[in-house]
Amino acid sequence: MVKNCTLSSFFLLITTLVYAQQPSINSIYTELSSPTCTQKNENLKHCKGISDFNLEIQNNGSHDAFSRESINVITPQKKTIPLNYWRIPALRTVGLGFEVGKKAEWRVKTVNNEHIPIALIVRERTYNYGDTANLEINSFLVITKITADEICVTDTILTNNVENANLKARELADNVANKPCLSII
Repeated sequence: MVKNCTLSSFFLLITTLVYAQQPSINSIYTELSSPTCTQKNENLKHCKGISDFNLEIQNNGSHDAFSRESINVITPQKKTIPLNYWRIPALRTVGLGFEVGKKAEWRVKTVNNEHIPIALIVRERTYNYGDTANLEINSFLVITKITADEICVTDTILTNNVENANLKARELADNVANKPCLSII
């Protein structure tokens, strides 16, 4: 009996140590509106991010009914990575106009009190324009992986009538490192 208790205690200790060494994954948010973002020019707004990463809201449209907003990720090395939401087939098939949400959610691993971004989640609304009585609005969560080798969109979730869409997006984001990038058109 003592031997079984000692063996059980040993396995419990090992399991605890293994899980204690795993970095936790948490969320940090970036507001995508004024005053935290500054207008760089008519089509570009700069937003302070985290851990030397920053975001830009790029408008590739005409600021009218066919406005097309997307996100650019600015790396710590000052490289601009355009995500081109309007070129993602899942978003493109349901929208003529694109608008980013009010905040971006960074999924980060915390190691030695340092936040290391592994993914980004941004809400994107798409609009199909006909007459104003038939305006169709769809809301997506766009998941972007952030690794040393690449930054790209890996998943989209149409949130209309989807229960726990934010939780599903976090689950996808937390396991995104080895996922392929979505094809863009």
